[in-house]
Amino acid sequence: MELKRVVVTGLGAVTPVGNNPEETWKNLLEGVSGAAPITHFDASQFKTQFACEVKGFNVNDYIDRKEARKMDRYAQLAMASAVQAVEDSKMDLESVDKNRIGVGLAKGSDVTSAVQKAERRAKKNMITINMNGETICHEVETKVTGAHVLMKPAAPGTGIIAGGVVRSIIGLTGIKNLISKSLGSTNKANIAYAVIEGLRQQVPKNEWHSSKKAAAKEDK
Repeated sequence: MELKRVVVTGLGAVTPVGNNPEETWKNLLEGVSGAAPITHFDASQFKTQFACEVKGFNVNDYIDRKEARKMDRYAQLAMASAVQAVEDSKMDLESVDKNRIGVGLAKGSDVTSAVQKAERRAKKNMITINMNGETICHEVETKVTGAHVLMKPAAPGTGIIAGGVVRSIIGLTGIKNLISKSLGSTNKANIAYAVIEGLRQQVPKNEWHSSKKAAAKEDK
């Protein structure tokens, strides 16, 4: 495996000895053990009845309750650690170009390799979103395999009216107001690609006339 140089910009930790980096480091120095009786399931039938569980962790401090319900425990812990690391880094996320986004899916022998593969694929498929203020430029309907996604512009203050995958992707962009409906297949991968395709098709208002002319010529 190729080793890469990294720069640590922020720390996050949710561990059996602490739910943040400061608490974890303090307890490690004091020799605090993370081992305790198992509480996440009934271990009475097993020879070993203790383990190093994360204790006193409230996922809703970091993730929306509805979104948290869709995640496995390990994903919740990873997300919470990531949130802590971003906050610790003092990164100004508002200065990030949120009009560029990509989606990548991959499989791997472990979680780390799968994430790395997906990241590389997402970078290769980055798109720049054309927007009208804080909403999309026009209504768009896209289909990918069985997935069918409809997205409409929305007035200021509407917020993001969407669910599941659509909301997760739109929430990462600079779009603040949008109405969406996911139809057809519930396959998350296809829905994600349908959302990206819909964002890719956004045409700025000042180009609508020329786009209609081009479409008319193609029809002829």
